Amino acid sequence: MIKKTLATFTGAILLTTGLAAPVAGVEFTDVSKESPFYDNLESVYYKDIMTGYNRMDPINRIPRYAMKPTNQVTRAQAAKMIAIGMGYPNASQEKTTFSDMTEFHWAHDYVAILENEEVVSGRDGQFDPNGRLTRAQIAKMIVLGFDLPYSETNRQTGFEDVAEDDWSAPYVKALVDAGITTGTSDTTYSPNRTVKRYELAAFIDRIYENEAITDERALVQVRDTVNRMTEIFFENLSKTYPNEPAYPYENFQNEMREVITANYEPTLVDHYNRQCRECDGSFYYDALGMKVNYKVFENTEDVISIQTVTPGDGLIYGRQVKITIVKEGGNWKVDEYVFDDIPELNLSVEEAANIVENRNYRGYAEGYQLYRVEYLRSDEAYHYFNLYSTMGKETVKIHFKEAIIDIAQ
Repeated sequence: MIKKTLATFTGAILLTTGLAAPVAGVEFTDVSKESPFYDNLESVYYKDIMTGYNRMDPINRIPRYAMKPTNQVTRAQAAKMIAIGMGYPNASQEKTTFSDMTEFHWAHDYVAILENEEVVSGRDGQFDPNGRLTRAQIAKMIVLGFDLPYSETNRQTGFEDVAEDDWSAPYVKALVDAGITTGTSDTTYSPNRTVKRYELAAFIDRIYENEAITDERALVQVRDTVNRMTEIFFENLSKTYPNEPAYPYENFQNEMREVITANYEPTLVDHYNRQCRECDGSFYYDALGMKVNYKVFENTEDVISIQTVTPGDGLIYGRQVKITIVKEGGNWKVDEYVFDDIPELNLSVEEAANIVENRNYRGYAEGYQLYRVEYLRSDEAYHYFNLYSTMGKETVKIHFKEAIIDIAQ
């Protein structure tokens, strides 16, 4: 695989003042809770696999999200959803060989990841990012991307429209055996029909429900559980003004207990009562989008315990977090959320570039677009990069032992 020259387009929005707090009051504008699509879409939303289309409520200034469940999925969109679902961060310094996927394409890094993992191969040297995917094609991508067991000789899918000699039969059979699909009817899979967003959401969600969660995907499940907890935390925190007493925890205690254990509840209540409502900082500002100093301490059917680092910047204090989630009554719940100082690291140029790119990818400043991250030099403490964006050129540095990002003077 060809390495990028550390200049990449993320097609995203910059966060220039630290990690944004989770949005309070998130709701889907086009999918009700009674919809048969809702549970799958909700799951991939909290995992940051499918984030939806953001529209700001002009009255309450609360972001609303449209999931557009029946829209067809493009190949570029599917690459993003599958790469994140596999457990990869949003940034990679690999370069794809596809001639129609330049580094300036928003999905370049996701496609590069899938090509490197031999999940996609394209056709005639091209990926066709805006092309639509059939259900047969997505079956192959999911089986290879999530490493589902399959055999070229196991081709009896049970569907009348997937012949045993069809190239997709082993992949469709793998989805059936894993409980990922039951077809579009009892006798059909509809392999040539284009994939819709709700279908891809269902496929990925069922993988997390039915398959063992690998160490690579453990962070994704932790992110899902933490996002649910922090959404409730901030939604209720915002119900009072800064100088007023906090909205009583007892009023949403039952809701919070759906996502935290009795063991963690005293800590969360303490954080809630002490949370500053006049400042940008928060007890829970870890986006959990990067795998810096990432470790998995335990990963079973009922317990996942991981460690990762949130890099710091001018406003946000970098820290290392250890998070443990446990399954109670069929639901994952936060059982431990401990933060500590970042230990001494030794970030390579590539690791530092991934951090800078990932942090900028996860930004929320409306209208911002990052075009390139370009490596400049290193000294005894920092790696330096130029950022080229809609705001012009900016030089940043990252401390390769402390993972602190700052403006270079």
